[in-house]
Amino acid sequence: MALCVPVRELKDTAKFLSVVEGSKDPVTVTRNGRDALVVMTPEAYDGLRSELAHERLMRRLDCAEAEFESGAYLDGDAFLDALLERYDG
Repeated sequence: MALCVPVRELKDTAKFLSVVEGSKDPVTVTRNGRDALVVMTPEAYDGLRSELAHERLMRRLDCAEAEFESGAYLDGDAFLDALLERYDG
């Protein structure tokens, strides 16, 4: 379950750190009843970044498979020839 704490709880940083470390989920800090920031452990952040990277990779692989199936690709030799023509002139 998401945990929300008011910004005034940041005054006791040791207590707030314990709250963040004890929560599996990110902790939302509110100011005047509105979300102000989100805090999470480094492990949770790394996990989130890893999930996002995996999702980007899977989307790119889907795109590459579609390009391959439609014939919109170059083999290695043709690709290198195109690069040489483009940059060596």
